[in-house]
Amino acid sequence: MANLHVTIVIRTTSPEGKRGWIRATGKKDPKGPLYLRYCSGSKPRYTKAGNSFDEAEAAKIRLERKLKAQSQGFVIPEEVPTNAKELHRCKNVVDAYLKHLRNTTKRNGRRYSESSIKARQSDLDAFLKFSGRVYVEQITRADIVRYKDALFAEVRASDTVLNKLMTITVWLKHNQVVPITGLLKSTDWPIQKKTYANPYRKGEIDAMMKVAGEHKLLLRFFLGTGMRKSEIAHAEKSDLNPESCTISVRSKPHWNWETKTMASVREIPISPALLGDLQARPGNGLLFPNTATEKPERHLERTIEAIATKAGVVAPLKADWCHRWRDTFATMQVRAKIHDHRDIARMLGHADLKTMDLYAEFVRMDSDEARKAAEVSDPYANKLGPQLVRVG
Repeated sequence: MANLHVTIVIRTTSPEGKRGWIRATGKKDPKGPLYLRYCSGSKPRYTKAGNSFDEAEAAKIRLERKLKAQSQGFVIPEEVPTNAKELHRCKNVVDAYLKHLRNTTKRNGRRYSESSIKARQSDLDAFLKFSGRVYVEQITRADIVRYKDALFAEVRASDTVLNKLMTITVWLKHNQVVPITGLLKSTDWPIQKKTYANPYRKGEIDAMMKVAGEHKLLLRFFLGTGMRKSEIAHAEKSDLNPESCTISVRSKPHWNWETKTMASVREIPISPALLGDLQARPGNGLLFPNTATEKPERHLERTIEAIATKAGVVAPLKADWCHRWRDTFATMQVRAKIHDHRDIARMLGHADLKTMDLYAEFVRMDSDEARKAAEVSDPYANKLGPQLVRVG
């Protein structure tokens, strides 16, 4: 394989008059012209790169691209030397993009939350650390594809890898400093895996209710509303509507929290019994606060997992314990055949009907319903059960 490594070096002379090369770092280098050292076959070669470290870095980028193209059988025309000041450091381009996000408004009229901006920054920093690129002009399709392969090697989920690549490409496309587009081909993107509903079975719900203790009302709330974990954490008594027997889901600026989407702002009908028990909760603020801080509870997932484990519920791979209640609510509503799918989608806070197919088609092969369906197909079974055969 061709050696594509390029090093910036400078010629030096020892006190004894012996000449040699040392690697330039851009900090306290000896004065003099800078050169690029690379290999052609097994023989090292040197080419002049300028009198400043910035010029040498720009020349290094051009030479690396040329060597890489040649190693893949391509010939690229000689580039007109570019002043390094025309290149843009990745850190500065990321900072400009994050500043743009903080000052812009999305199409739905909302601003980007600080947490979502920090998540983007974390993803971009991880990619740049992996690629080792200093200037944004250095980034190539190969860098992103290698990063994708590295994420899969870490056994990251396909959707996780897809989201991280989206963050990188959107940053490059909308970075506010230099136009860069078309890095990835359609075949480079991971295949988005189909999502499957994973509702609790009736036996699992019964078992959890028996051991839930003080959290029984919380489980009823999950089951009776289908609300998201963060929505439940920020639900307040003022959201309850006794006249319509509903609960409102809406943003809470005083907690610095917004609903996931505009469609997430909604009214959900609940049973009179659940409404009465929620109204009887102490206090007038959050329905299920963190008891130590009286702030929104950040550990609902941990609470549900503890109850499920105590009840002997076996966790599927990468279980989202709270979201399974949402799956359960949606599946029960679809099978009740009372509400139209559009109404159920609205109760779930979905903007369209795509996700409803998950619940409309869902049947667990180990469910009570599947067992009863199997019995319908075996009408000639011995009603007394299987006959035991005595051996010996």
